[in-house]
Amino acid sequence: MSNYPQEPLEHCIPTSVEVLIEALEQAFQNRLSPQQQAEFRIFCQRLQWYYRANQTSELETVRSIYLPYAPESLQHQLDSAPGQPEPAGKLDDALSGILRKANFIELSEHDLNQALTKTSPHGVEVSIDIDQYETLMIWYRGLDTSSHSQRTLRSLYIKKTQITVPIYRKLFLLVQKPQPDSVGTAGKALAPVHIKLFRDIPLSDLEMLFPDTRVKIRLFDKLKLSVTGGGGTVAGAATGLGKLSAAVDPVAIVMAIGGFAAIVWRQVSKIFSQRTKYLMNLSRRLYFYNLDNNLGAITHLADMARGEELKEALLAYSFLLFHQLEDAETPVDRKALDERIEKFLSSELGLQVDFDVDDGLNKLLHLTLVEDNTDKGLAACPLHEANFLLSEAWQALLP
Repeated sequence: MSNYPQEPLEHCIPTSVEVLIEALEQAFQNRLSPQQQAEFRIFCQRLQWYYRANQTSELETVRSIYLPYAPESLQHQLDSAPGQPEPAGKLDDALSGILRKANFIELSEHDLNQALTKTSPHGVEVSIDIDQYETLMIWYRGLDTSSHSQRTLRSLYIKKTQITVPIYRKLFLLVQKPQPDSVGTAGKALAPVHIKLFRDIPLSDLEMLFPDTRVKIRLFDKLKLSVTGGGGTVAGAATGLGKLSAAVDPVAIVMAIGGFAAIVWRQVSKIFSQRTKYLMNLSRRLYFYNLDNNLGAITHLADMARGEELKEALLAYSFLLFHQLEDAETPVDRKALDERIEKFLSSELGLQVDFDVDDGLNKLLHLTLVEDNTDKGLAACPLHEANFLLSEAWQALLP
């Protein structure tokens, strides 16, 4: 694992909003009055309403930018849509914004090249020319490990050994190849943009996610086929040639030639069979890895971004409010708030998270749910006032 990019802790909070709200209510139910408990439930509900409405607005904007490039509806949209489609660069910026909100990390060129040089532990070796793509975006969220049993050379392929491989928990892939045959309303060539969203992808299998991958037979398998098949082919050829030289009957000559051809074809078919085995392995693994594609992947990402923003804002406001209810005289700074939230996530939910307190507080400051006073520190507005402000912010997002 040390040869791959990794972060000690993730910014994303790998639990659902419902579980987080329940944990907060249980942790502080003895410190809140019945009225405050009811107001807190209303706060959680209205915060969800706000981010759902905000996500819908942002999602429609990104979808409208992407629609002219969507492979499944490219020609129809180009023929019927008025005006000129937005440039692909604007789509990249819009998607990057959603990916950051969903706590994805962009895969650097160094990490990409390192992953592409690894041989798959699952018996699939593929190659890809990444220079052929006009646009390429790869983002991931969460680095982990996965284990499986496999026969290895170390055990002489007699017994299976436990293999641990590093994986990306979530992986986003965008590729665009030049395609001058697709012409837009402005008369300029447009190429379709393919978007894929995967889960639990081994770092060594990154190549197989790209279109136009070329399956290769590993050197070990080539040697194995050469040793096992080569000997049979040579022996068969010697026998066939001996029969051919001794034959005088035309039928015997034809039979000898046919037998020799059958021996050669049997060895060649072994190579094709091995390649087919690789392709089946590739197809089977991609079937279970794929989460969503194109427009569906954008919607999926927007949901993930909404969940992350909601959880960050909810935690920041809740712990700031609970601190004020317990000790209103002692101010709390960002570092102390961050430590309290991370401790809660670890002790109550068993999550080791690098909570981004600045991100959470910036959302609350934007909604005026929190004040940042230089002298008095951070201060959350009371629950009844927060509920009123959220209601106004939600209604402002409605058409």
